[in-house]
Amino acid sequence: MQKEITADEPLPAEAGGEQTVEKSDTGLQADAAYEEYKSCENCHTRLYGKFCASCGQKDVNFLRPVWMLLEDALGDLFSFDSRFYRTLHPLMFRPGYITREYLKGKRARFVPPFRQYLVISLLFFLALVTSDVRLFETKAIDYDPLTDENLVISGQGGGDKPGATPETATENSTVKPLSDLREQERKEIKDSVTVIEISDDSDTFLKEQLSRLIKGWNRISEDPTLMNKLMADWIPRVMFVLLPVYAMIFKLTYIFNRRYYFEHLVFSLHAHAFVFLLFTVMVLLYQYAPFSRPYLAWLLLYIPLYLLIAMKTVYNQGWFKTVVKASFIAFVYFMLLISSIIPAIGYGLTRI
Repeated sequence: MQKEITADEPLPAEAGGEQTVEKSDTGLQADAAYEEYKSCENCHTRLYGKFCASCGQKDVNFLRPVWMLLEDALGDLFSFDSRFYRTLHPLMFRPGYITREYLKGKRARFVPPFRQYLVISLLFFLALVTSDVRLFETKAIDYDPLTDENLVISGQGGGDKPGATPETATENSTVKPLSDLREQERKEIKDSVTVIEISDDSDTFLKEQLSRLIKGWNRISEDPTLMNKLMADWIPRVMFVLLPVYAMIFKLTYIFNRRYYFEHLVFSLHAHAFVFLLFTVMVLLYQYAPFSRPYLAWLLLYIPLYLLIAMKTVYNQGWFKTVVKASFIAFVYFMLLISSIIPAIGYGLTRI
């Protein structure tokens, strides 16, 4: 007769020291007893599940065939992917829903906020650098401050003549040293074209940086896709600083709302993850659906609408207060964004 294993009885052991369980008709109870009597390999605390309640270590035995280890690894990967895919739809089409559910404690269904932001932003920059999207179309500058001190911008095909106008000077413009022009021509065109003067007293370091900036700009004009790589290199660094600043703006705006800074940070991560997700969709449409290119700019209007609805959903205030606060936050953050990105991109141009 087989003996049932209960939680009050020790488990039988073979000569090799491994615990074995002989299943009876109540095999499920035997399995439960076996699992109950297992202990954590790290701290030797009794296990009641897959994870140790004391140190958090997962109960995994790595002394197994390779194919079993590979099966477990792929299982974890697909488990993450399924949760990631479950996150994408509400993140894109249900503003504020994930943030509200996360703050309520319903977190198992969704990817954690920081990991969500990190994965989506990486996907965006990967799509950007591998696409032929041209963010900027620029014209080369035929000027080097290390050699030329004075510069005049004039139109091609006679734009440097006395009859030149600012409009003709900006279109199809070229650059000529002012010293190459005769004195009379200089006098006649000074009122009709833009003259850039760099004095002899300019600091050498500033001239070198300006020279590098112009050379980087010219490289972008030759190959606009370099700007994609430049943005992929510097925008994540800027956002690393601005993400907590964005949350702090919310903290100050909702100072009487009695919410912790962490709650605003979660909203900030989800909001930025949505923006990068939308940008990823736009890049993919640009690359693989050329017919959609004339209409892609309209998708940008979804960003303020989405953020407005998300703020209404998460902070649960009236529409008037939400619109006023959203406008204030958007203005402050836009100014910070511009004042941060432009210097970063400018510095990046000097390093190309």
